[in-house]
Amino acid sequence: MRFSKFSSLIAGFIFLMTSYTAMSEPNIGADELSAFGNINSDNFSLYYSDDTLSGQINGVLVFGTPLETGSGITLQYRMPGQTLKSTFKVAGGKLTGTIKNVTVNITKFNGNAGTLEGTVGDISFKVAITSQTTSGEEYVNPRFDVTLPNRSFSFQLDGGQACITCSSRIIAVVLGMLKATDDL
Repeated sequence: MRFSKFSSLIAGFIFLMTSYTAMSEPNIGADELSAFGNINSDNFSLYYSDDTLSGQINGVLVFGTPLETGSGITLQYRMPGQTLKSTFKVAGGKLTGTIKNVTVNITKFNGNAGTLEGTVGDISFKVAITSQTTSGEEYVNPRFDVTLPNRSFSFQLDGGQACITCSSRIIAVVLGMLKATDDL
């Protein structure tokens, strides 16, 4: 079932605010709320802040948080009638996880060049990450140019920043969920 863009934005906003409010301090300031980055595309609308990702991809509500130990992300997502959970972990120099029987492997990370390479299911991909500026090792407002064998597309994190590791988590969730919902 696909949501309209407006319904998706509303659902993502409600999900984000409910999730964030449940985990936040009671006296959240306006300056903290402005730290949310936005990622928008025809097929997804996401919020990103403090290594946490929330919103919708092809009408599927998603909520990803960094692992408490080690490097990776825990993703919860709502498919019709069920809430599912996936974990992506960095081991042996690659980020690996599975979303609804779709395995995502990011096998090459190059922070200096701003590139990622890997597979989603049986499809190989390359990602070029660019930004006009950096803050330490963080790309500020990074743009992600995704190249697949049969198509290319781009999206940008507006109003936020992410390092190469955090960028790999965003890519793993986006590509994995697009493939899991038959959109790659």
